[in-house]
Amino acid sequence: MITVRSGAVLIIFLAAIATHLSVSADDFTDMPDDKGRLEVFVQCSLCHSMQIVNQQGLSRAAWKKLLVWMVDEQEMTQMDSNTELLVLDYLGKHYSPETQKQRLRDRGLLP
Repeated sequence: MITVRSGAVLIIFLAAIATHLSVSADDFTDMPDDKGRLEVFVQCSLCHSMQIVNQQGLSRAAWKKLLVWMVDEQEMTQMDSNTELLVLDYLGKHYSPETQKQRLRDRGLLP
């Protein structure tokens, strides 16, 4: 039986979870529209905002090492091989050193 006090604690707890897990529609719509976009969004935004991904400029091999580290050290759930392939292909294509440099150029931060 939920009492008024435990009910209030439950509401606060659920609100805190909802706030932590909330993401902006921009987090998804600002991502390049390509195969693997949804999988990247779902996998990455489970633990952190997409802004963390946006700040990176890693090669596909470096993304792979980062995913292994997140599974081994950060308790990320291992993806099935098909999802991991989609995620790595998308990240390697859209969040690479080259695309990071281009984003910085577009913002006037690099010549």
